[in-house]
Amino acid sequence: MDRPIPPFYCVYMLRSTVRHSSLYVGSTPHPPRRLRQHNGLAKGGAVRTSRDKVRPWEMAAIVSGFPSKIAALQFEWSLQNTHLTRHIPTEERITARHTVQTFSTKTGRARKRIKRPRDSLNDKLSNLHLLLRVKSFARWPLTLHFFAEDVYKAWGRMCKKTLGSLSPTLSIVTDFATAAISTTSTANDQPESSAKSGVTKGIDQNGIHALELDYKSMTAYVQKLDNILSQNPASHCAVCSNALDNAADAILVCPTTTCRMTSHLACLANHFLRLEPKAETILPVRGQCPQCQSQLQWSELVRELSLRTRGSELVQKMLKPKTRKGKDAAVDVYDDEDDEDAEDEEDELVYQEHDDNGNAIAVPAIDDDSDHSDSSIDVPLSVKVNQRAKAVVAAQSPAKVIATMIPNSEWDDIENVLE
Repeated sequence: MDRPIPPFYCVYMLRSTVRHSSLYVGSTPHPPRRLRQHNGLAKGGAVRTSRDKVRPWEMAAIVSGFPSKIAALQFEWSLQNTHLTRHIPTEERITARHTVQTFSTKTGRARKRIKRPRDSLNDKLSNLHLLLRVKSFARWPLTLHFFAEDVYKAWGRMCKKTLGSLSPTLSIVTDFATAAISTTSTANDQPESSAKSGVTKGIDQNGIHALELDYKSMTAYVQKLDNILSQNPASHCAVCSNALDNAADAILVCPTTTCRMTSHLACLANHFLRLEPKAETILPVRGQCPQCQSQLQWSELVRELSLRTRGSELVQKMLKPKTRKGKDAAVDVYDDEDDEDAEDEEDELVYQEHDDNGNAIAVPAIDDDSDHSDSSIDVPLSVKVNQRAKAVVAAQSPAKVIATMIPNSEWDDIENVLE
């Protein structure tokens, strides 16, 4: 990997404001832009969300705080395919798989495929709760945002009926469109009372527009670290007391403003792991700074390290003095042009789970939310795509053709463009 850990990447759940039973799960580094795409206000979007009878869509909830883009894509695939994913043990699986059989009109041969179940809101929330507490994702410092009040209340009712408890590393945030403040609570607080017991904070914008999508919040941290390493090249590790090599060692620095603690990556990880209750833990989640005793998040430390070692151009922008005046003086340190192109086209990176024999698990096509039943005609995929492309071009004048829809999210096969 030659790119830093993204400042933000989330798995989101859309809900149709026209038909609440229509849900959609996807992933993106930029929720406001992605929502505009799904609602047809910007180039791109997904075929399943392009029908006028289910638009406009609203962002019901998102899960953020993933340690990498690949981690977010793993979580997205698991939430879309809860009947297939191996992250959920068989005995705990909520959604059961079932197969459908169709016959080709040309050859008469039978074709069997695994059909993705059409989940209700309660099913989605139950599977989300299950994924957040399985071993694969329980230790990640995730944040669950709710932007629809009725969805949040449904989550609270479901939590009361669920026996399993969520990880204390999970934060739950509510930010409803009609609210003037954002309320925050921990995962194990009572969801229904979190708005009263949580810490409130004022925000300039509500909902997905209040999310921090760039590295700007890390500017002071990066500037502090640059001063420490440049002014004191002969620094020592606060854990092992050995000298640090700024050019060769992976160095972590405490983000606390008044602390100048520096440490080897491995040394600080072992220091944090000594406080972990489970001996089999490999990576820490949080820990205390060995110098100032502040509580540090491991993900924040590693994100800064990846930005420093893999994003030199972004770091230079963050360290560059401001030359403009006024509100536009802030330096845009997050270039999302590449991410926008990646969402407008099919992502080349494909996450694939495998069975016990090492065989890839086929990702089934998403069943459409429309009221008509699936067609039983088995037409070659290339023919279907060509027919669909010709229909799109024929329905529009050449001067008005600007773009066609991209495949659903980053995981859906090209078959998903078929009704």
